[in-house]
Amino acid sequence: MKNEEKKSEEKKEEKKEESKEEKKEEKKEEKKEDKKEEKKKDRRSNLNPQLVASDLTTAQGPDKKFDAILGFGWSRTSMTGASSVSVNGMIWSSLDQFAVSGGYTKMEFEEGQLKAIHSYGTTLAYLKGNYMNMLGYTYIKPHPKYGTYGYNFGLINLLLKNADGKLNHNVMTSLVGFWTKPFQYSKKLTYSPQVFVMNSPISYNSATEMSMVNRHYGFMLGVTFDYKLSKRFGFSFNYRANANTQPGTPLLHNFLIGSRMVL
Repeated sequence: MKNEEKKSEEKKEEKKEESKEEKKEEKKEEKKEDKKEEKKKDRRSNLNPQLVASDLTTAQGPDKKFDAILGFGWSRTSMTGASSVSVNGMIWSSLDQFAVSGGYTKMEFEEGQLKAIHSYGTTLAYLKGNYMNMLGYTYIKPHPKYGTYGYNFGLINLLLKNADGKLNHNVMTSLVGFWTKPFQYSKKLTYSPQVFVMNSPISYNSATEMSMVNRHYGFMLGVTFDYKLSKRFGFSFNYRANANTQPGTPLLHNFLIGSRMVL
């Protein structure tokens, strides 16, 4: 009898120890889950709200026909506003042209003041049977008195169909200088004139195996109107006229109507 009582007591002790160990393990797991949740919250707290945008552009092509272009985008900035990521897309009403782009932007500060903005981006596009990839870097310098100005350098890879239906590889460089300055007309309405100067300095064609130097320039003049309906929602209207020093190039007109919403 004594032996049986000892065995039962030993079993009870073993069960108590096992239950203690199980509780310790459960507490450890709970602490791990809590830490994971805290890390997720910290990551979320380091980001600002997401910005979703959409717009509808009516653009005139070289054949002087107008096409509607639906644009949509998503972007998010860090809590400090020093960096941001974005994804944008475009689709033409003719359904024969598509484009998707992504970008990363880094702001440079000096003694608490914004000194410059560095932006890196890439674009993939399908254009009526042709393919394009573009890599670009943009430098933006904001000035409180003279407005915002800067430049963009791009490297463009094209796969173009020739008369035989084969794809030829073309490489082009692009250089764009720009200036804009916003003017506050009222509490809700802001307008911004814009000037762009464009050139493709050097290009290469794999079919002819020749390099070319381009001495013609493109010019774009425009103005953007932004109207705020509320703190989170507003409309924008943009007009641009596109001209080129190449003889015979027509003057092209672009119109954009868009909306902005902060989620």
